[in-house]
Amino acid sequence: METAALTFDTDEKIDWFGPPMRISRLFAARQMEVWCYGQDVYDTFGVKRINADRIRQVVDFGVRTRRFAFDINGLDVPTAPEVSLSSPGGEVWHWGDAQAVERIYGTAEQFALVVTQRRNIEDTSLVVQGDGAAKWMTIAQTIAGGPFTPPRPGLRI
Repeated sequence: METAALTFDTDEKIDWFGPPMRISRLFAARQMEVWCYGQDVYDTFGVKRINADRIRQVVDFGVRTRRFAFDINGLDVPTAPEVSLSSPGGEVWHWGDAQAVERIYGTAEQFALVVTQRRNIEDTSLVVQGDGAAKWMTIAQTIAGGPFTPPRPGLRI
């Protein structure tokens, strides 16, 4: 797959089952799906997943789909918050403007669980500052299609 991917122009959009996507986004979306559906298996068997820093790809995809979440819900897209997350390896990863008024911070794992709708924001220790950031965390969605309802609080802890 890597060899085939290298034959595509990075700006070229690929037709597939959903809306056309650049090859890098197409691979990122598939990686996100493997991670989040894998989480469903961990949850089914009550096993705590041990994540590695490769979760960054899922988190990055979650950040990049912020506009999508607002668009599919018919909402105006507010100014992007700063997102600052601790990685499993102990680094701190940042997205957005460090001077942003609105912020989200916590662990990469919890952020990934929220944006993939595997956890309700209320079931995490993520710190969310600002109305736009708070709204995003209640509608965050990385899976294509119409808007989905996130899990209710307490469903999967």
